[in-house]
Amino acid sequence: MEDDKEMDFMSAPNSTEDPSALYQAMGAAARVRSDTSSYEEPSGDAQAISAVVDLGRRYLEEAVMTATPAARLVMLFDRLVMDLEVAEVGFKVSDWFQVSSALVHAQEILAVLHMTLDQGVWQGAERLGVLYQIWQSELMHANLDKDRDRMARTAAMISKTAGAWRAASLACSKEAYAHEPGRIAANG
Repeated sequence: MEDDKEMDFMSAPNSTEDPSALYQAMGAAARVRSDTSSYEEPSGDAQAISAVVDLGRRYLEEAVMTATPAARLVMLFDRLVMDLEVAEVGFKVSDWFQVSSALVHAQEILAVLHMTLDQGVWQGAERLGVLYQIWQSELMHANLDKDRDRMARTAAMISKTAGAWRAASLACSKEAYAHEPGRIAANG
């Protein structure tokens, strides 16, 4: 159709000017408990670990804040796939807390993806939004019913989509790099 808008991946359908929602969806490297009833002064080892966790958190935040919209989308899908892998391990060892935590976080990422989806950038965005909602529902039911097969079927679809976004991002970044002003194309 002539009316179809071609998708510009560099403006990604899930792009957002404020990456803080994406950072929050990805989760910090470690979450600090606010339970102060049994507070003890941290030991030297605990302080070192805390410093490493803080560096990791700051690195993740900087990576998200400076990434292109396409790179942020890939980061979110990578974290989504990782959550599903963590849930799979939890299923294998019957660690229901691990399964639930990972699947709830995966649902949060899907909610952010759906919420930041720009319906005006690409004609397929509406269908992609429906797919995000279906995946979110499937993961919710897989969690409630502790249904490993349901989670695995959904994870397979999400992994394929993550691979497609990764390939599109790479192709676009190579094209953008080749068209930079002053760049001499290699012939030969």
